[in-house]
Amino acid sequence: MSSLEDAAASFVSNSRSQWAELVRVARRTAPRNRMDTARAMAEAAGVGKTTLARKLEAIHAAMYSGMADDQIIEMGQAKVMSKFVKAKKDERTEPLVYIKFGVSPGLREALVANLWRIGKALKVKTQEGALEFVNALLTDLDEDQIRHLAGDGRAPDKT
Repeated sequence: MSSLEDAAASFVSNSRSQWAELVRVARRTAPRNRMDTARAMAEAAGVGKTTLARKLEAIHAAMYSGMADDQIIEMGQAKVMSKFVKAKKDERTEPLVYIKFGVSPGLREALVANLWRIGKALKVKTQEGALEFVNALLTDLDEDQIRHLAGDGRAPDKT
């Protein structure tokens, strides 16, 4: 076997072992402690905590569906994660629709950054959730209040 083949075989073996260990960690982690576990492991391993938390959530979902640890390990990370994402997508009650209008790249970048900022502050996990918040804020404003927010501090017309 060449050094490339040895390195590739080692990588595959380590990846499978890491997945098996993560399944064992998930079995011993209560769902309410998932983020704390992910944070501690991510810090120690130098990987992203959000990714680890998502993997733990997917493993928990597989466990709740009745799968044994060995089945989850054998199924592999890619299939478990794929099944989890599909199930989450299927939970949506309404299909997504796309808003079709153009904006400048700078405005798009600012909007996305603000949506993520709102999401982080409110612990909302999707941009749709952040948009629902923005929409709720604007829903009860009348035209004068909207103009005032836009910087038009004049008194409303009395005609």
